[in-house]
This record gives sequence, C-alpha cells and structure tokens, in this order.
Amino acid sequence: MPEIKKCEKNSNICEIGVRYDKEYGNIVVVSAIDNLIKGAGGQAVQSMNILFGFDENEGLEFFCRCIYKKIFLLISKFLQIKKERSV
Repeated sequence: MPEIKKCEKNSNICEIGVRYDKEYGNIVVVSAIDNLIKGAGGQAVQSMNILFGFDENEGLEFFCRCIYKKIFLLISKFLQIKKERSV
C-alpha cells in the first residue's frame, strides 16, 4: 500500500495501491500524494510559471519550504500549549 513518506515532495506523483478484501469481497484503492503545494497557492505559482514561460515547478520548492516551516511552527506551538495544560 502507498505511504506518504514515499511520495516525492514538490511533485505531481500519486502513489496508488490496490487490495482485494476477501472477507467483504471489496476492492480497496488507496492513494497518497504530497498535497502541500496542491492548493490554490501552488496552483497559482504553477499557472504563472506556464503563462510567463518559466519551468512549471520554478519557485514551488521555496513555496513548499515556507509551508513546511509554518506547519512545524504550528505543531511546536500546539505541543507547547498541550504540555502547559497538562501541568
């Protein structure tokens, strides 16, 4: 089955896994993507690059690093608050 950690950052790759569930007779399809840059902001950067003739992924690495940094800061703040409340 696909794992998020195997998804290449800043890419359009989608990892797909398929399994058959014998117990219920269902086919289970699971997919994993690195979707941090797949929101409106990432699409805007990608579209602007195409419009002006730049490489489609130009600037997305910087954009993604900023998002990862913000997520890290939010998680750190959350853990700090959680720790303070448990004392």
